[in-house]
Amino acid sequence: VWQSLVILYLPIFFVISFLSYHIYLQILESNYQPYFEAQQNRLDNAMNTFSRELGHIQQLIRLLRYNQQFEQSLPFGQPPDFSSIEKVFTDFSNVSSYISQVRWLDKHGMEKVRVNINGDNIIVVEQKQLQDKSKRGYFQAGMKLRGDDVFISAINPNIENGNVIMPLEKTIRAVMHTAPEDGLQDGVLIINFVLNDMLESLNQGQSNKLRIIDNKGYWIMHPNASLDFRSYTDYLVRTNTLLQADVIRTILKQQPLHNFIKDNRLISYSVIDLGDNTAES
Repeated sequence: VWQSLVILYLPIFFVISFLSYHIYLQILESNYQPYFEAQQNRLDNAMNTFSRELGHIQQLIRLLRYNQQFEQSLPFGQPPDFSSIEKVFTDFSNVSSYISQVRWLDKHGMEKVRVNINGDNIIVVEQKQLQDKSKRGYFQAGMKLRGDDVFISAINPNIENGNVIMPLEKTIRAVMHTAPEDGLQDGVLIINFVLNDMLESLNQGQSNKLRIIDNKGYWIMHPNASLDFRSYTDYLVRTNTLLQADVIRTILKQQPLHNFIKDNRLISYSVIDLGDNTAES
């Protein structure tokens, strides 16, 4: 008799359990819906800010690249006029408060002209302090560009003479090629933009803070600033020490799902496409 009852009611039990679970998920999702929408709105606003700034950055480097005095100072087949280039860079440095460096590197990756900007202080770097950047990814990518193309680097710390500058300067680099086919000395034009203020503005007046990770799962921005760019400082603290590995995999795979619930936490994300597909982006 018991066996007959089990055989009779077990399928009914599974059907009821299945329906109950899905009803529970629908109720849970409906309860979370206002938060889904609020977080997605915050992400949309942040993405709009990023897109606007990236567009501005590309406009600025093109403006400098096609500056008539700059082109006249860098003619192909003739010695560059570094003094004139220094003046162009110095005059250009005040067009954006985000600009921290303007440089021209020759085809071997050696800095030939560099202007550092820190607030109102504009410093033309002496020749003996100029550095070899031939191993940096942004130089190598820049040398492959043609025409009007702009390379936008990953966001990472500013590094000078092999050392990470502290406090951290969250830097993005815009790069254009100066090419012989355009009548210019072979090399790359680079503008560094420090995004600290822009990134911090995304969380002003907000209790639920935005976070940013790179494509290896390291923090670029976190409410606990000591975790930022730990891949560059001690190589130990990865994002997955604070978020589960499967959550990180979901985000890094850039799956279409932009909101999901994990352990009673609502996680919303969007992917920032900087156009840099290198391992560090």
